[in-house]
Amino acid sequence: MRRGLLLGLLVATACGNGHASSNAAADLQRAMQRTRAAGSARVAVVMSNGLQEDSVEDFATHNAEGTASTLNESVQIRLVDGVEYLKVPKSERAALGSPTTPWVSVGGPGQPAGAAPIDALLYGATNVKRTNGTHFAGTINLLQVVDHIPPAAREELARHVDLEKGVQSLARIVGFEPSFVASLDQQGRVVGFALSSTVGGKVSSITYGVNDFGVKTHIVAPPPDEVSPSKSGLGPTV
Repeated sequence: MRRGLLLGLLVATACGNGHASSNAAADLQRAMQRTRAAGSARVAVVMSNGLQEDSVEDFATHNAEGTASTLNESVQIRLVDGVEYLKVPKSERAALGSPTTPWVSVGGPGQPAGAAPIDALLYGATNVKRTNGTHFAGTINLLQVVDHIPPAAREELARHVDLEKGVQSLARIVGFEPSFVASLDQQGRVVGFALSSTVGGKVSSITYGVNDFGVKTHIVAPPPDEVSPSKSGLGPTV
């Protein structure tokens, strides 16, 4: 499973270093700002390991809700105020949480769920280039992400996600220096973002599709009496 959905998706962070084109990085930054200004969107995620996720996300509150699925199962997930909730099948409730509650929770005040949101990842962007009018490409150095986030932004993210855990989980899928591509719509908002790497001839990837900007959201935690802490600490992984 993924941990964290995509909190605080797509804010203005494509600064980067290395030999990035300053014009391309600035253009992508403006695209991130326009995307975040939309307030919310639907986000579809597809991973090369077979996991898919569809969610609605509120960019202001960092909350999200949707479903995560594999070939064999689909579960509801929510992320509210740094806590991730996973609705588990009856057959797995006793093992993961409690046999009497349908939801398990991961994270909490001071220990938010681990996540690697795109806005944070782009602090590690390098070699940003515009490949055509609506597409950008570059590299994400995951080892640089946390250190390159300005203190104020880092403090804000820390209220909602454990970025270091999220980066480690993400690196298990795409490595510590994946390539990225981003695409914009006619309004200059980011509608596609993908990370990929090739190790031993095998391609690993995570692809994000963003649409329905401004969708209405009302994301709340499940009732407390329906939630138990996760016994395993497992939830979504990025």
